[in-house]
Amino acid sequence: EGDGLHVDWDAPFDPPPSLDDAWYVYGVVEGSPTDLRELFGLEGVALAEVRSEELAAIGHPCPASPYASDDEEIVISWVKAHDAVLKQAMQMYDALVPCKFNTLIKADGGAPASAVRTWLEQNVDDLRQRMAKVRGRREYGVRVFWDPEAVRTEILMEHHARARAEHDHAPAGVRYLQQEQERRVFAEMYLDRRAALRARVLAELHALVEELVEEHRDPSDGSDATVLRCACLVSEAKTAGFTSAMERVQATEGVGVQVSGPWPAYNFVAQAVGGGDDR
Repeated sequence: EGDGLHVDWDAPFDPPPSLDDAWYVYGVVEGSPTDLRELFGLEGVALAEVRSEELAAIGHPCPASPYASDDEEIVISWVKAHDAVLKQAMQMYDALVPCKFNTLIKADGGAPASAVRTWLEQNVDDLRQRMAKVRGRREYGVRVFWDPEAVRTEILMEHHARARAEHDHAPAGVRYLQQEQERRVFAEMYLDRRAALRARVLAELHALVEELVEEHRDPSDGSDATVLRCACLVSEAKTAGFTSAMERVQATEGVGVQVSGPWPAYNFVAQAVGGGDDR
């Protein structure tokens, strides 16, 4: 935020009325000027660059209030259009720092493009650092999962015969205590096996990715099928190795892997320019 300039990176859906014009920003890019005539944004609006030396903000003029609708499907279509622009821009420029949906730069009475250029100039050092972080890298989402009931059944089958033999020859009171102990041991074995799989995958990933952000699961949701969910920043040079590592995990009996991407690096550089992205 500079003199006469307000950057609203995380604007609410019900902003106060404003007559000021603004510039909708999809992301900040690095590279040579690019013809964007074949690239369209929200509601089919034509896109343009606002440049300051080697950096440019891609977007278009818009009203000073964010895109808002009571229709959830319309909002979802806007978010998808925003993301589609960024995915295409990744292929067109040397590096891309993505912005969150509804990122606006507002100009108080001036031209929106001039406000954007001023913002780029004021934040050039920070943006260059972020560009350096993502240049030659892409974000991928990874989800590793298994069938919890199948794993529990496998553990039960491994230890059922031993437990039953012990219970059959014990007094009733002792048998109850043995059964309770077995239940605790069973739960510990399940958690140990889950932790071992998670540790194995993380070890594979840390050897290949530039950075990793793990999404910690809420245990209250009642589901433990997902063993690991994370976002990975992967260099182009290590993409093949990353893919091979995930295929090795996928080959493990009873284990599934979902890899999504490449995505704009929301989870690694977007916090200061519009917030992160939930995949």
